[in-house]
Amino acid sequence: MNKEELDITNLHWVLQILQNIEVGLIVFDRDYNVKVWNGFMENHSGISSVVAKDENLFTLLPTLPKSWFQYKTESVLKLGIQAHCNWQQEPHILNFENTRPFTAESDLMFQNVTLFPLFSTDKQIHHICALVYDVSEEANNLLKLKTISQTDALTQLVNRGHWQTAV
Repeated sequence: MNKEELDITNLHWVLQILQNIEVGLIVFDRDYNVKVWNGFMENHSGISSVVAKDENLFTLLPTLPKSWFQYKTESVLKLGIQAHCNWQQEPHILNFENTRPFTAESDLMFQNVTLFPLFSTDKQIHHICALVYDVSEEANNLLKLKTISQTDALTQLVNRGHWQTAV
């Protein structure tokens, strides 16, 4: 296999990985038009990558908190650094159904999102990548622990811990 064939094979593998990884991958331009939409996004949004391509992110995901997301994105564009958003700041950034509805506290998926700039060859930022992580299991476990820590095991009444955090 020559170098060109090997490069094509490696690129093919990378594309398969990005399409099938259990992390959402969205690449969008400065106008929030989608350029890449992977399998995770297809599976959880119900929108195919063919439909998503070149569509506005806020049109595709109308429940995405627009002003909050734009604020986060602008900091990435201005500073050229990553921004992290966790579920405790914004529990359901994307209103995707929870994949474990019977064991969960919420019908919706909890997500963490990482935004980072994609620099072009001229060192300019024309696109941003958003990685969306399903952290529902961790979030639900933490929420259950919080409930347990504020409830008396015998009576199921709220305890002192509940009243201390309620103030």
